[in-house]
Amino acid sequence: MKTQIASTGLFPTFGRLNLVYTILILVNQVLIAYLVPFKLTFMISGEEWFYVYYDIALDFLFFADILIRFNTPIYLEGRYVTNRKQIALTYLKTWFILDLLCCLPLSYLRKQSETRPRG
Repeated sequence: MKTQIASTGLFPTFGRLNLVYTILILVNQVLIAYLVPFKLTFMISGEEWFYVYYDIALDFLFFADILIRFNTPIYLEGRYVTNRKQIALTYLKTWFILDLLCCLPLSYLRKQSETRPRG
């Protein structure tokens, strides 16, 4: 199976690279789970630029996640699928829209709107 994945150029579903990637995504999701309620509770006057930059970095990470998901083999109907077209169609039908919405730079847009004059 490893030979098949290596020959297709797909992102490995096992191994050290996948483990590091999974841990990186997991740590950031845990941080988000704590930061979002903290920001909503204690930041009344406005968001600090540090959090905006962190959110922008996360947006890039989640965009990279979209690219990786398009290139990662999947299990579908009890078999291991390495056909890129079938992987892409399955991803587009399931999580793609939600993942794409996560990439929107909402913190940056909100912070920029604070500095614009209203009137």
